[in-house]
Order: sequence, then C-alpha cells, then structure tokens
Amino acid sequence: MVQVQGIRRRSAFTLIELLVVIAIIAVLISLLLPAVQSAREAARRAQCINNLKQIGLGFHNFEGTYGFFAPTWAISNTFLKPPFQPVDLTTLPATNGNYIPPCPPQFGLVCSNPLDIQSWVPMIMGYTEQTALYNSMNLSQAFPQPANTTAVSTQLNFMVCPSAPGGLRLAPYLNALNNQTVQLAAGDYAVDDGIDDSWLTANNIPHPPGTIVAGLLKGNTLRRIADVTDGTSNTILISEDAGRPDFFVQGRQLTYGQSYPWYRGGTPPTQDNEGSGAGWADYGSEFFTDGDGSNKHTNFSSNNEVYAFHPGGANHAFADGSVHFVKESVAPAVFAAMISYNAGEIISADQY
Repeated sequence: MVQVQGIRRRSAFTLIELLVVIAIIAVLISLLLPAVQSAREAARRAQCINNLKQIGLGFHNFEGTYGFFAPTWAISNTFLKPPFQPVDLTTLPATNGNYIPPCPPQFGLVCSNPLDIQSWVPMIMGYTEQTALYNSMNLSQAFPQPANTTAVSTQLNFMVCPSAPGGLRLAPYLNALNNQTVQLAAGDYAVDDGIDDSWLTANNIPHPPGTIVAGLLKGNTLRRIADVTDGTSNTILISEDAGRPDFFVQGRQLTYGQSYPWYRGGTPPTQDNEGSGAGWADYGSEFFTDGDGSNKHTNFSSNNEVYAFHPGGANHAFADGSVHFVKESVAPAVFAAMISYNAGEIISADQY
C-alpha cells in the first residue's frame, strides 16, 4: 500500500488577528503619548522654574551689593530731554504719565554717561553665572550701539523658557542713534510694571478712578526690600512673557496682518506693536497688564502680557527669590494684589 505523507501547514496570522494586534498597539500609543508629553512638559516647566530662580538670585545678590533692586531700566538724563524728547520729561509732574525720574547716580555707569540705556538683565548678569558675557558688554554705551551688538544678539539660556516655541529668536531693533537695525536675542521673562486702570475697571476691582496698580520695579527708580511693605513672598518680581517677538493669542500663533474676529473686534496686529520689546537687552521689554482686549491677566495674548506655554498658568519669580506657578484662573483682584508691592492687601498661597 502506498502511504500518503501529511501536508505540512504553515502557521500565520489571520487578517482578523492582525487587525486586533494593530488596534491594541494603537490603543497603547494613545494611552502612552499623553503621558510622555506630560513628562516632557513637566521637565520643561522645571527648567523654566530654575531659570526664574537664577533671575531671583541675581536680583537678591545685586540688592545685597548695592542696597536696592536692579531697576526695570536705566536711562541717562540726556535721553530724557530735548532734542531726544519734546520736553524735559524729568520736570513734568510726577502724576503725568510721561514723567520719568532723573537717572539716580547710584546706577553708576549708565547715569554718568550722556547717552546710555540698559535693561535690568545686564545689571544682574554678573550675578547669574554670565560673567564672561557681562564683561564683553560696554555698559558705558547704550545697548544697541556697535560695541554691544555681538553681546545683545547672544542667547542667554536663563532667559529662555524651554516650553516656548521657536528656539533662538531674534528681534529687530532700530538704533535711532545711527539708524542701523540691530538683532536682539529674545527673552521670555520680563517686568510687569503694573495693572492698567481700564483692566481694573473691567474686572470690578475697587480703585481710585484713573489710577493704576504699580509694580515693584520701575525705570530710573531705586526700590529696596524695605519698600515691599506687602511682603516679599506676596509680591511678583519678574513674570513670564514668552514667545516674543512672535505673536500668540490663546495658544495660536498668528501672522502679522492676520485678522481674527474675537480679538479687538477684528483689528489686525502690526509688527511694530505686537510682541514688541522682545529682546532681553531692550529697555522696552517691560509690559503693563491691560488684558490686551480681554479681562484675563494670563495666557490670553503674548502682546506684552503675562503669557506662557505651560497649561493653565505661568511662572513668576517673587521678591523673596521664590518661584510660583500662578494659575490663569486666579481671581483678578488676587493677581493685582500680587503685582502691587505696598497697597496693604492680604493674600495667601492657597489663593493662587
């Protein structure tokens, strides 16, 4: 009898089994991806906090040396008078919005040189492990002058939030002294000068009509720790204003000239005012909270407002050197109290 040998079958996935495996992998990826992104954001946020701690330490070391905080900016008196200004700004009434105090002699080089302007960043740079770059700057000359163009275009790691998009960002700045455009390296941290009257009114915060809530730091002004009568642990020193000079509204990057109906009634932005003051060396990097067309204090617009790329809020360095994450949902009155330094408000950490 002839014996028939058995047919050897090859093992393989059926189509249904393959689809099931693919579906399981897709589910696992969908579960793991948010966790990975969340872990990365946590690491970026920790680095941002560390940056602000360096800045706070720099301010305190500066204050320990000179007896006062580095000001928002220092401008020599020559720039405050004609022909650079229509009138002598130092002689206006202090209540006038254009008034600028004379440059205090305690500021040293900036005040003793006729044509000099510097922001707070170079002043604390020597106290933030940036001695080499500090030594490369000529602080007896204004920041956009040829002697400083290399330094001011150098990216400072402690001035960049890793959550902000764009990597190295350069902001053009026209030097009015020689009509040359200088490229300034951007910074994601700036001074919040105070709260605008219109924003206080829109948020029903009691205040004398036509007045503002003043922040701790101010241009050409000496402010000491003793001046912070609200308590250094309750007063914001430096805030996130990330992403400049690019322009973002509620997480969306918008191109200059683009119209968008929910913002300012459709008024398109222009590059000369949206995201201005982006350079860390630019004395105009400061900003004033006015909501930029909204009642929000945080994360509405990067147009010179508190703005961060962390979900739900922004980091701030406080006057005691600590760093806190302030939620964008914090009550407007509480936020205004943290910006003011001597108004007598009482707040606690559980309020933000």
